[in-house]
Amino acid sequence: MKIEQIRLYQIKQKLPTLFKTSYGVNTHKNCILISVHTQGLVGWGECVASEHPSYSYETVKTARHILEDFLIPITMQCDLDTVDDLPDFSAIRGHLIAKAALENALWDLLAKSQNVSLSQIIGGVKTDSPVEFDYPDDNSPNGQKNVTYSGKGGVPVGSTINKLLFAIKYQEQRILLSSLINKDSKILFERNPRDRVAKVAPWLTLDGDPYPAIVDGKIQWIIDGYTTS
Repeated sequence: MKIEQIRLYQIKQKLPTLFKTSYGVNTHKNCILISVHTQGLVGWGECVASEHPSYSYETVKTARHILEDFLIPITMQCDLDTVDDLPDFSAIRGHLIAKAALENALWDLLAKSQNVSLSQIIGGVKTDSPVEFDYPDDNSPNGQKNVTYSGKGGVPVGSTINKLLFAIKYQEQRILLSSLINKDSKILFERNPRDRVAKVAPWLTLDGDPYPAIVDGKIQWIIDGYTTS
């Protein structure tokens, strides 16, 4: 289906309560809404950039510039029938918030065209086959054994805002785009045992490198630490 029209709506709305951060106090939210139109269907997206380059270099003005002058012209050349037809923005470096805004509208439009929910078209559920690499396995068709993480650790990353924040933090747009990330996904970003201990117990002086040991049938990491005065 050929994209017929893309509209930008810049709105400023009063917040129901004050939003206070270390950067100051906000009473209003200035943002851009995006609608993508084709064959009587409309997909919606929201650009969450702020007015000021505080937590990100992107702002409402820069996002609008990138959308109008670069991303929308690329998108208007697309025939959007399947996920594989989504436009490729890799030639434009950075500007993940602007990209995500338009991509979300396209995902929404694609879901409506197939009469499925947005969650269904983006990701899987717990019943899907495991996709996380565990260890090499020559007997498997893909040469590896996969597993689904079932631990208690990790930060939920399934929501759009969390995926956006981690995509910005790690400058990795695949966190936003991957269909393998679903509502149950978590991200483990402090993997090194020594780094973990240093963060939760900064008063300890750590001695040597962590070493694994089997305790009660499970692998536990051990590191020596002591206090100094």
